Amino acid sequence: MEHRHLRYFIAVAEELHFGRAASRLHIAQPALSKQIQQLEQEFGFPLFYRTKQRVELLDAGHVFLDEARRILRQTENAVESARRTHTGQSGRLVIGFSATATLEVLPRILRKYRRLYPDVIVDLSEIGTIRGAELLLDSPLSVGLLRSPSFLNEESFCIETILREPFVVALPDSHPAAKQDSVRIKALAGEVFMVPPRQPGWDYSDAIFQILEDNGIGPRIAQEATQTLALASLVAGGLGIALVPASLSNLRIPGVSYRPIKGRSRTTDLAMVWRRDSRASTLRTFLDVARAEYPKR
Repeated sequence: MEHRHLRYFIAVAEELHFGRAASRLHIAQPALSKQIQQLEQEFGFPLFYRTKQRVELLDAGHVFLDEARRILRQTENAVESARRTHTGQSGRLVIGFSATATLEVLPRILRKYRRLYPDVIVDLSEIGTIRGAELLLDSPLSVGLLRSPSFLNEESFCIETILREPFVVALPDSHPAAKQDSVRIKALAGEVFMVPPRQPGWDYSDAIFQILEDNGIGPRIAQEATQTLALASLVAGGLGIALVPASLSNLRIPGVSYRPIKGRSRTTDLAMVWRRDSRASTLRTFLDVARAEYPKR
C-alpha cells in the first residue's frame, strides 16, 4: 500500500461516487476502481458496499477513513517540518559572543533574525576565553561573534569580519584628558593602564599593546581583565585608564568618559566565526541576515 492508495480511498469515501472521485483525482474511473479493489484484496475485507445505483462506506471503511486521513496529515506535517528545517525556518542555533558584541552588533542582528525566523530556538552563550570559543564552536550548530579571533585555525573555521572599529581611550571623568575632544597616546605616558591579558595568537590584546609600543609607552599595568566591560568598570572605579573598542562608548557607565585617539592608530575587528564543515541551515540563514545588516565595504 502506498500513499496514493490512501488518497484514492479518501476521494471515493468522501464522494461516494467513483466517477466524481476519478474526476477529482484526474485519473480514469476504471483505473480508480481497480486500485480500490486491489486495496480491499490486500486487506482481505471490503471497505465499500457497491450497487449500480450507489456506493456506501462500510463500518471498516469508516474506521480506515479516519486513520487514512490521520496518516496523510502526519505525512504532510513531516514533509513541512523537514522543509522548514531545510530552509532554516526552524531548528536550533547556538550563538557564542564576546561581551562587546552585545553593545551593537548582536542586538541588531538578533532583532532582524527573530523577526524573520521566529521558530528557530536560539541559545546564547558568552565567550570569555580562547578555550571557551574553541569548545563552543566545536558544534556545527554554532556561530561566534568574536573579537579578533586570529587564534582559530583557518583550516577548520571560516572567519568573516563584519565590523572594523578604532580604539578609544576610556578615562575617569575626573581625568584632565576627559575634557579634551581627542587624546594623543603619547600624552598618556606614565599613566596606569588596565589591559586584557596577553594571550598568544589573540590580535585584540596584541593590538592594544602595539598601540602603546608605537607611541613609546611601556605601560604601568594596574589590573588585567579578560572582559572589556570589566575594564570599563575598573576605569569608573578610578583604578586607571584603558584602550577599548569604540563601540564600548555606547555603554554609558557613570564616571567613565570615552575619547577618540588623535592621529593614526590601530583598529580591532569583530568577526563571525563558524566551522567550515557545518551544513546547518540555521547557520546559513543567520549569516545571510548578518551580511545584510553589515555588508562588506
